Amino acid sequence: MAIEFLAWHLFFGLALPFAAFGFRGGGKVAVVRIGLVASGVLRLAGLLGPAVGDLIWRLPGVVGYGVVFPLVCLMIGIVFKKRRRRWVKINTLLRESLRPLFYTIEHVADHHVVGGDYRDPAAKREAPR
Repeated sequence: MAIEFLAWHLFFGLALPFAAFGFRGGGKVAVVRIGLVASGVLRLAGLLGPAVGDLIWRLPGVVGYGVVFPLVCLMIGIVFKKRRRRWVKINTLLRESLRPLFYTIEHVADHHVVGGDYRDPAAKREAPR
């Protein structure tokens, strides 16, 4: 039971408020940020149970990981899905604009140095006699 308190209440409770710093913005992103902090604080509050010797004080931690955190995970999924659509558009634009660069890189990679001699793979070679 001590390992459970250490892992779920202390370490995960400390990790969630720090994870909230990764979400910037308003609206649903702000809800995710507030939810992560709330879940972390509730988990840390769940450490009061073993500290005072009454496990009923563990209930805030249970609410933190049993109710608040699953709801936050749903909100994270919604936020990421919305951002994914935006990233797909940006990725397509970048890919189209950088296509000449990638063609140049592939073209240079096809013309490589082998054994100190420059060999053009497109050139026809005569068989040695």
